[in-house]
Amino acid sequence: MSGVTTAVITEVGVDYITATSHQRDSASPFRSFAKWLVSQEVQAGCKDSDWRASGYRGRHAGSVAFGVSQQGSIVRASSECAREHWQQLLCLADNVTRLDLQVTVRPVAGSTATLSRHHKELLKAPRSRGKPAGFKMWYGPSGPEAATVGKRISDRYGRIYDKWLESQLEEYLGCLRYELELHRHVALATAQHLDSQEFDQDAILHQVSTFFRGRGLRIGFDCQVPRDMTDGERLNHSRSLIRSSGRSIPEVTSALRWIHNSVAPSVRRLIESGHREQVLRALGLAEVPATLAGASSSTWSNFAKER
Repeated sequence: MSGVTTAVITEVGVDYITATSHQRDSASPFRSFAKWLVSQEVQAGCKDSDWRASGYRGRHAGSVAFGVSQQGSIVRASSECAREHWQQLLCLADNVTRLDLQVTVRPVAGSTATLSRHHKELLKAPRSRGKPAGFKMWYGPSGPEAATVGKRISDRYGRIYDKWLESQLEEYLGCLRYELELHRHVALATAQHLDSQEFDQDAILHQVSTFFRGRGLRIGFDCQVPRDMTDGERLNHSRSLIRSSGRSIPEVTSALRWIHNSVAPSVRRLIESGHREQVLRALGLAEVPATLAGASSSTWSNFAKER
């Protein structure tokens, strides 16, 4: 199937990174940058909350978590934040213990049909040494929705899933995401290798495609950058693989979806019934009289639970 394109690449990049530093100084560059990342997520509309994990304590907002312990500091970044700032974290950190690479495509055959084909390919995957790679499939009402390849505890672990089902964002309708999760020394070595490349998108495509092709999958994409491009053209091509639309923050998107599905219908009904001013007051968009502000009580909440 070499040379045959069966999927259009829409995104390529780093999707997750865990970076650590042994520096204990509260004003160290690593900690300062981590705090800045959290503040940026808060400024974008995400909730700032306490965070604890693996002996670390700190703050979490949106797609960034930052913590400190006796051993030093840790940052976990995902999604757009990881894509935009993984190189800065690598430069400031002492180690990278996890790195996720992703390639998002729009298969010509569609996500469901492509995942179904992958299932058959995994069942027929030829043996190389020892046992064939382990895998799991997840099926929904309309067919396969996701697959994992390998073991989570290994240095390399793969995921394939319908990105629209996972995100519910229109921009991902018909898209399939291939993710390669790297751990320990492999994560650090790969991050350093990507950082040394002038066109890291090419290197990410190669890493992801090599992993899944090695498991017997016909993924329909590879490093699709024409070799006869000039350096300027290659740079523009690599940049085009990074989504240029406005940033979608999962936490904000989820909150907006809840407002649209659960709040908007009631608001619309009340406004149409002539209660516009009361609605604005209840939403905190106008002066709230003391009587209205105190109308909600634990007694009413307990009653509502019994209804």
